Amino acid sequence: IHNPETFNLPPPADIMQTISILLLSVFLLGASIVYLNPSSSQQRRRLQGHIDTAFEPRVENERTIERIPLNRKSALHNDILSVIHNPDKNRVKITLKPFAKCPRPVLKGRLSGRALAMIKWEFREPNIILGKYEAPFPGYYFIEIIGLFCKYETNDLENCLIPGQNHRLTADRAEILVTNASPVRGFWMSKQMVPLYTRWQPENCRGTEITTPRCAEYGSAEHFDRYSFYTYNKIMDIYNEHDTSFAMQGRWRHKWDPHYGWNCFRDTKGECDLCSVGSSHSNRLHRIVTELLGTQKSGGVRSQFPQEISMESIESMKARCKNIVIGYGQHDIAFGKTLPESFADQMRELLYKLQDHPRVFGRSVNYNPLGDEKLTCPPTDNRNPAFIDDYNNVMEQVYAEMERPWIDTRWIDEPLWDSAVDWNHLHYKVEFVHSLFIADQIGLLDVPLGQSVA
Repeated sequence: IHNPETFNLPPPADIMQTISILLLSVFLLGASIVYLNPSSSQQRRRLQGHIDTAFEPRVENERTIERIPLNRKSALHNDILSVIHNPDKNRVKITLKPFAKCPRPVLKGRLSGRALAMIKWEFREPNIILGKYEAPFPGYYFIEIIGLFCKYETNDLENCLIPGQNHRLTADRAEILVTNASPVRGFWMSKQMVPLYTRWQPENCRGTEITTPRCAEYGSAEHFDRYSFYTYNKIMDIYNEHDTSFAMQGRWRHKWDPHYGWNCFRDTKGECDLCSVGSSHSNRLHRIVTELLGTQKSGGVRSQFPQEISMESIESMKARCKNIVIGYGQHDIAFGKTLPESFADQMRELLYKLQDHPRVFGRSVNYNPLGDEKLTCPPTDNRNPAFIDDYNNVMEQVYAEMERPWIDTRWIDEPLWDSAVDWNHLHYKVEFVHSLFIADQIGLLDVPLGQSVA
C-alpha cells in the first residue's frame, strides 16, 4: 500500500514514455526468443537488420548513400553498426555500436582503382567516425579500411597492433562510386582496375622464407610496380627518364649503399648544394638527387640521432652547405623508444645550433609498412603509422616555432605507405618522387643542371 502523501501520479507524457518502454521491452523479448531459436536463421537475419536499423542514427540522405560491406573476420566487426559512403560529400561514415569493445579505434583507409587516395579520419562523439577523401577522378574505386589499434595512446609503447590476418574491416573487393573529383597536387595511377590491399609481413617471413606462398601472399611488393606518379612537369620531366621498376631494385640498392657512390660533403672540401642530415633515409635522399640530377653537388652527414652530430660537423655544414635538410626520426622510434615530445626537444636543440645558417629545412618522417617486428606483441619496433604521425605532428610544430620550413612529403608517400621492399626504406618509385619534390622545395630544380645554387 502506497503512502498517499508520497505517491504522485506521473504526468501524461511520462505515462506514454513508460508505455513505449514496455512495448519495446516486449518486442525485444520476443526478438530474443526468435534470435536464440536455432531453426529460425532467416528470421534471425531479418530481425538483426531491423534492430541495427532501429538504433542507427539517421543523418544521411538515403537516396545517395552506399552501404559498404564488412569483413566478418575483422577484429572490429562486432563493434561496427554500419559503414556508409556519401558520394555527395566525399565522405565515409562509420557508426560504432553502443558499448563497443574498441570505442576509439585507430583506422587507415585507402581507395584504389584508376588512382589511389587516402581517407583521413576524425571522431565525432559519441560513436561516429568520419572519413574524408580526395580522389583525382570520378568513378568506381575499391575501398579498404583497416584497424591499426583497438585503442591508442602515444605513451604506451607496449600497445599491440591488430594482427594482419584480421585487421581489414571492409569486405574483399568492397567498392564505392566516387562522383566528385578533387584537385590534387599529384597522384599514383594504375592502368589496372584491381584492389590494392595493405601489405603486411607474417611471422617468420624473412630470408629464404619470403618467397613461400604463405609469405608472398601478404608480403610481396611486386604489385606496387603497376603504379606510376603524375604531378607537375618540373618533377615529371626527370621522373620519366628513369626506370623505377621492381626489377631494378638490385641496381638501386647498390647505388644507394653508403659505401658506394658520391657524397659531396665527404668526398670534397668545397661547397655542396644539398647536405642531408640523418641516417639511411637521409643518406639515400642525397644519393638519389645526385643520380637523378646528374650532378656532384649533393652529399650528407650521417648520424642516427640528432644529439649525436658533432659541433665540428655542424660548423663544417654552416661553412659548406647551401641547403641543409634534416631527416631524423627512424632510429629514435625503432631503437631509442623516444616519445614525440622528447624528440621535439632534441630537434629544438639541433635547430638552435644551426640558427645562424640561412637555409635549414626539415622533412617529414617516412612511413614504414607493417613488418613482423611491428606486428609482434608487444612490438619490438614502434614505427607504425600512428606513432609516425605523432612524430610528424610535433615536428611540424617545432619547425613552425623555430621559423624554419618543413617539407611534408606525405601526399607522395602515404598512398603507397606499405610498399617498402625491405619493410623500411621507401619503394624506389616513391623515393624518386619524394627526393625530387624535396630538391624542388629547396630550389635545385630551378637551376640548370651542372650549375650550383646561387
